[in-house]
Amino acid sequence: MKKFSLTKLLYKEDGEYIAHCPKFDIVGVSTLSFEEASAELNDLVKEYIRCAFENDDLGNLYRPAPVKVDACHLLATKVEAFRLTVPDV
Repeated sequence: MKKFSLTKLLYKEDGEYIAHCPKFDIVGVSTLSFEEASAELNDLVKEYIRCAFENDDLGNLYRPAPVKVDACHLLATKVEAFRLTVPDV
């Protein structure tokens, strides 16, 4: 099992709830709630990490958001730490 400690930014944009993991530049989106956006983000990040290990592509695992996207920190309604455990491949 691989364990990851990450940060997610939660904010609303154009009527949608956004959960963004800047470390991987992956975004979960929902029209209903931050909880749904966060759940989608968790699933996407787990799959991204699993695929990186499965394809021996760890050199490209961390792909931080570009500086202009990093400005989303200023828009964030909430910043949360979250942990994911990804099964070994």
